[in-house]
Amino acid sequence: SRTIPRTVSAVPILSSQPGPFANRFRPLKVKGNYGIYLILRGTVAPGTTKRKRKICGVELTYEPRSGDCQTRCVSGVPGWQEVQHGDIGRGKNADILCGKHYTAYRPGNFWAADNSWKKLQRPMRRCVAEKGLDPKILLYSYPEVKVIHTLCKGTNRTFSSLEFSPNGKKLASVGNSPDFLLTVWDWKREAIILHTKAFSQEIYRVSFSPYAEGRLYTSGMGHIRFWKMANTFTGLKLQGTVGKFGNVDVSDISAFVELKDGRLISGSEEGYLFMWDENFIQFRIAMEGNVPCHDGMIEYIALEGRTIISAGVDGWIRSWNLADFEFAEVSEEDPMVRIKPTREHQLPGVSIKAMKRGKTYWLIQDQNGAIHKLTIPGYRTTTVARFHAGSITGAITAPKSHNLITCGLDATVICWDLLERKELFRRTFNQPATTMVSAGDGSQCLLMGFKDGMVRILNRQTTGFRLTKVFKPHSSEISKLAISPDGLTLATVAVNGEVFFVDIASGYSPIGFVTLSEGRPSNLCWSLDSQRLLISLASRIIEFVCPKITDYPDESERRTLEIRCESHELVIEPPPLPEVKIEKK
Repeated sequence: SRTIPRTVSAVPILSSQPGPFANRFRPLKVKGNYGIYLILRGTVAPGTTKRKRKICGVELTYEPRSGDCQTRCVSGVPGWQEVQHGDIGRGKNADILCGKHYTAYRPGNFWAADNSWKKLQRPMRRCVAEKGLDPKILLYSYPEVKVIHTLCKGTNRTFSSLEFSPNGKKLASVGNSPDFLLTVWDWKREAIILHTKAFSQEIYRVSFSPYAEGRLYTSGMGHIRFWKMANTFTGLKLQGTVGKFGNVDVSDISAFVELKDGRLISGSEEGYLFMWDENFIQFRIAMEGNVPCHDGMIEYIALEGRTIISAGVDGWIRSWNLADFEFAEVSEEDPMVRIKPTREHQLPGVSIKAMKRGKTYWLIQDQNGAIHKLTIPGYRTTTVARFHAGSITGAITAPKSHNLITCGLDATVICWDLLERKELFRRTFNQPATTMVSAGDGSQCLLMGFKDGMVRILNRQTTGFRLTKVFKPHSSEISKLAISPDGLTLATVAVNGEVFFVDIASGYSPIGFVTLSEGRPSNLCWSLDSQRLLISLASRIIEFVCPKITDYPDESERRTLEIRCESHELVIEPPPLPEVKIEKK
């Protein structure tokens, strides 16, 4: 039984019963200065997200750390889009906006669609990769959405890309740090065909050749690699050749497309297109005047008939004549080809991350947190869905309405209508929001912590958020906020270990701060009587007696606002792991 160490959480309890977490954690009772505490440690159950439960009236928060996730647009059925973010994938009809959800057992980070059903007339399948310790790849039937195959031991921590072969018989996966493994699967037999390390840095994409069976490509940070499944004296092996940039600056490569003659066109982080002949750059492509094809990373390249389509983070979608690439002539002195795009269209304010072609439209994933639908040939843009452009760091349900309020690292706070499943309004700030709490039961007031150490107080109104107060208790990122049950004291915790106490009754006047000796605070909660604040740091729990502003009548005593506060500390020694006996066959 392998376990991942999790942050210790503690709550005061009145009995020794393990409560609703008995099947997920191993309880450990520790006697403190003010009573008995229940320490919950162990692994989080698969499929759980951040949740809050109350034990004896005290709120406990547990949150599995899933890390960052990549998001991609994939499509397999005409008229349908699939957007993956976090641990839930959602298939949605682009026209009527009704959806179906796919839930992985653990937070997933990539999707793949088997598109070979169009040619071979066979059932559709969806593929989801998990994230965590020894993640699995789950294959779902469609439209039943049932797990039909499970692929194990493809990577140690997380997958960065998946793709089916053109005939749908094989599946390729690429792992991320620390192993960066490339795996070719026979997914029907749930067996690994080939397995090797793809590179030593982050890999963005893996793809099968549409023209030659047994040929693959991987690209990522500072590299592109050409793979061949070759028969050797010792059996079938993957042989990879790293692309040589030559006199061209080494670049990250996110998008590429293979031509019928075996050459490859790839993008770059500077916005130029590269023509690869085997593993060497044959020439670079720019627009007239040596202007890069895109301003920044090229995220999408596709071949449609005799036209090359490219798109990048600059929001431009450009079409190029394939003949200009195939028959371009360059010299050794000037290995640059200057081509004029046949057509171009810009999406203002959009940073393109991925695109998928439908019959009469493009589905475009906006890095700023949206999915757009671009009709062809009219080039009319409509927004299909909007959401956060990064991790969601706080979520609060409204007490008297079917609304949800979320904040995220994209510096936005959004109010959602849960019944209509749509955004009502949002407000954007100049710093990422890191945490959020409600001012109390029934209150329309929200307190938000930010990365720059600011606390902003918002009042939720009918049509928007109104900013009512701003103060800065910290110089570094605020990780947690907590209001005492009596509503009189606010505690803020920063990543540098500072704990600041604020008196709410006097208009959010500062009481003072204390500095923790070592470790990064992970959580905090108040006792029921609002007299003690509990803070967890790895395997330690520190208990502070709540200071009052009346305890420091002389302002000269706390000019720096650094105060002394009575505290007690609990150190929890982790129990020894059970010995695992391995039977020899």
